[in-house]
Amino acid sequence: GATIQNLTLGGTSSVSGTRCVGSVVGTANNTNLNTLTSSADVYSSQYYHDGYGGIVGCYESNTNTPNYAITDNTYSGSIAIGDGGGPFNRSGGIVGQFISSGSSTVNIDGNSFSGNIINASDYAGGVVGYLQTNGNSVVTADSNAITGQITNTYDLAGGLIGYFKTRDNSALSVENNNFTTEAQINNTQYNVGGIVGGAESDDSST
Repeated sequence: GATIQNLTLGGTSSVSGTRCVGSVVGTANNTNLNTLTSSADVYSSQYYHDGYGGIVGCYESNTNTPNYAITDNTYSGSIAIGDGGGPFNRSGGIVGQFISSGSSTVNIDGNSFSGNIINASDYAGGVVGYLQTNGNSVVTADSNAITGQITNTYDLAGGLIGYFKTRDNSALSVENNNFTTEAQINNTQYNVGGIVGGAESDDSST
């Protein structure tokens, strides 16, 4: 797969769009994203069922390649969702929407979020907004640092992951993540968790 690494985007930069919007990458498939630093603001008009992320808007891993990594990335800007469009957007400090399948392993490790997520309707997380694993894929979320804030979310907000769903024989491993006293989730109405807002397991093989 491809690799994007060792880039910095800062100053007064901003990125706006309606579907799969990230400050560095809009959509990434089977790609390593390493040591990317951004303070650029992300804005969307709140499109239905799409991802908005501090580093990458939408990420998909769908091969049997052994490993991909989303590691050591840093985001300190603001992700702001506007008033137009529909509900169920997916906003994350590092990755907005993440979906894996096949038998690959993806490591979401060592990332840092110190920015803000504002006005996300659903699925907001300090690292990943919406995370779904399928097939035999494995995802790890380890040693991430969250100091940012999530404000004015309607449903499913988590300090690390807004919502995750595992299907078939897939798995998610979460270990050794760090939340400081600055990390806050404010004004969320339903399904709020310090680590995960909501979780679901759906084993379609039975």
